[in-house]
Amino acid sequence: MSYEANAVKRWDRAAALVVVAGLVAGFAWFNWALDDQTRTVNGFVRLPPRSDIPLEIESPGTYTIWAGAGCNGLCDPPPAAEMYETMILGFHRDGSVVRPEPFPGEQSYRLNSTQHGYAAWVVHFDEPGTYVLERRNLGSGSATLLLGEGEGMPTRITPVLVTIGVLTVGIAGALLVIGRVRRKRALDAMVARIHGDR
Repeated sequence: MSYEANAVKRWDRAAALVVVAGLVAGFAWFNWALDDQTRTVNGFVRLPPRSDIPLEIESPGTYTIWAGAGCNGLCDPPPAAEMYETMILGFHRDGSVVRPEPFPGEQSYRLNSTQHGYAAWVVHFDEPGTYVLERRNLGSGSATLLLGEGEGMPTRITPVLVTIGVLTVGIAGALLVIGRVRRKRALDAMVARIHGDR
């Protein structure tokens, strides 16, 4: 009986170790991802607030236009639907214009109370060079538009945290169940032996 009790305790200890490992992994990921996201956001290029201002695109490829908090970070950006209806954007170069498309899906960032926003558009530049911005606001609220390389945020904090949490709970729960099942089987076998001896 003592051996079986110790066996169950071993499974319980293993489950506790998994929980601790999950907490450590979650804490480490959050801090690393937040730092990486901070570097990414700080690398965004702020788009001019009006049209006819040149903008240098150093590398071809896909970029994301982020709608950030306006009013020096004190005003939340307007909803995406409102931005699409009331904001006209374009990048002019050599007689042609590149128009951004609505961002597929939803992504956002929040570094602090003043640095927060969401992915509003994606735009693809086939060639590097100087583009002239067209930005016409037909009535949307205050927003700071930021240009970042790539589609969306390269490091997303919440999905990985959720994955770590689900795996931690799942594995720890499985270990606890295994320990209880083994103990029950051992007790059933012991009871069967006792009845058999009679």
